[in-house]
Amino acid sequence: MIVEFYDKINGDDHEKFQRWRRENDEGFFINIKSSNNLMLHRVHCLHPGSTDWKKGEWGSLTKNRKICSTDKKDLSNWAKQNYKASLKVCRDCKP
Repeated sequence: MIVEFYDKINGDDHEKFQRWRRENDEGFFINIKSSNNLMLHRVHCLHPGSTDWKKGEWGSLTKNRKICSTDKKDLSNWAKQNYKASLKVCRDCKP
């Protein structure tokens, strides 16, 4: 199942995204910086910081759209259908 977190659509989604990360240890997410810059990460990738990171420390993690799932294939299909783009893969967490 695909879950989306994005401040511009849902208000303040930072804590909801962090909670999803904590509850889905084996999950993945796409960080969308632009229509041609979609990067796939593991839930516990160090790029977005720990799952305990509060919004006030460095700002909202969901200022960029986050698309989440426990199924990597679902995210790849979602990216192709919605952005006609293939996913870049984080070299650090190697999803």
